Amino acid sequence: MSSAGSAPLRIDLTGGYTDVPAIYQEVGGVALNLAVSYRTYVCLAESNVDNTSSDQRESIYRPSSESMIFAEKLLFHVSSILALQPPKRAAVRADGPKGCGLGSSASLAVAAVAAAAPDLSEPDTVQVARLAELRAGNECGFQDHVAAVYGGINALEFSRDEPFSRSRVSSTGDHSIEQIASLWHKDEPRSSGRLVDHLVLSLRNGNPNARSAITRLIHAYPAIKQAIQASNNGGLIAAVREVHSAQVALHDTIVSAKVQRLVNVIENRFGGAAKLQGGGGAGSALLVLVPDGKQPELERVMVHCGYRSLQFRVEAWGMLRHQADN
Repeated sequence: MSSAGSAPLRIDLTGGYTDVPAIYQEVGGVALNLAVSYRTYVCLAESNVDNTSSDQRESIYRPSSESMIFAEKLLFHVSSILALQPPKRAAVRADGPKGCGLGSSASLAVAAVAAAAPDLSEPDTVQVARLAELRAGNECGFQDHVAAVYGGINALEFSRDEPFSRSRVSSTGDHSIEQIASLWHKDEPRSSGRLVDHLVLSLRNGNPNARSAITRLIHAYPAIKQAIQASNNGGLIAAVREVHSAQVALHDTIVSAKVQRLVNVIENRFGGAAKLQGGGGAGSALLVLVPDGKQPELERVMVHCGYRSLQFRVEAWGMLRHQADN
């Protein structure tokens, strides 16, 4: 018997870092994200399984790689949390970039839980996947796992009373965000280090700059939610600009001077907005929003700056499960 699971990556529009308990218990927290059409796949089997690419899918977790070591840690902790025997054989594949701030580690954790425990509820899958990732050494909040489990566009609110409340966001148009949004990736390693620890310490020490920046991220949440619901592209661009500005104010390691120069071009030349994704250490992914019709010129600028396009659509499906006889 073999079992398999998959889960999507995500784009974070606002609220990153405020989904971590130590932060939202201090100042509150929100997140608005959307699952995208890149997935991580985990297959668990009693017999040997192939861990190489197929069907033009790029395998990013190779047996000798650091990523595969992390995947094995996650699988071990998932099995431990669920009181299951670790799988005899496991294969992991992904069709999107790893470690660039798109929630690939959460996608991997959710896919592993989906494969190991196909009857587990969605809320419990979020909890188990996050706990496994924490035990594997990744400091993380909830939003990436929620996107991986549920798919679609998610509005999340965090409080002391419960880990999160979630609602699905839909627009009056046909995902108008796809009409103005593009996603760009560059193999330029970056890392925000122990940024979560730094932010928690800053908040507990009463640092007004950290509190102000996080408050700005939280205040952008309703504007982004309303803009998506109303298919208001101009409002969405304005709100994402505010999120980027708050990111810059949050900590000087989040946005490099080189990325900031590119964001200035996107804002001033194209009337658009850009937001760096997450805290990945293996590259950077940049979400760019520009008014319809300006995409061809934007593409020339992004390619000139060394970025490659990651074509995506909003992924309505979250985690998927499958079981089959060998």
